[in-house]
Amino acid sequence: MKKKIAILGSTGSLGKQIIGLIKKYSGSFEVLAITANTKSEILYKQAEELGIKKEKAYLISESGPEKLKEISE
Repeated sequence: MKKKIAILGSTGSLGKQIIGLIKKYSGSFEVLAITANTKSEILYKQAEELGIKKEKAYLISESGPEKLKEISE
């Protein structure tokens, strides 16, 4: 049974390391959502790599959702 997790701050150094571990042990984890403050390009790429729908990749900054929408279209 896979452990379900959400990654807060996925674009930071710790978040990137966690994503690396999740890729290495992909059979053990299911990522439900990821978040970032402002780095929409990295966040969207991570969502694609992890097979997460863009609706489950959240930006915290006020201008974030618009940026993510522009990138994903």
